[in-house]
Amino acid sequence: MWTDRLTSALFVVVGAVNLLPGVVALAPARITTAYGVSIDGPHSADLTVLLRHRAVLLGLVGIA
Repeated sequence: MWTDRLTSALFVVVGAVNLLPGVVALAPARITTAYGVSIDGPHSADLTVLLRHRAVLLGLVGIA
């Protein structure tokens, strides 16, 4: 019985951890603070799209 509650609690924690990067998908200005990567430069558009894609995928895992 307690293992069911522990398992459910762990799923909630893992889901919350995976939802946190989803903020980057909605606010790309936070890429630097979230990932510690500068998005200035000639290939910044590609990097921004890549990191936003990663954020969306992690957000979907968190929702699931």
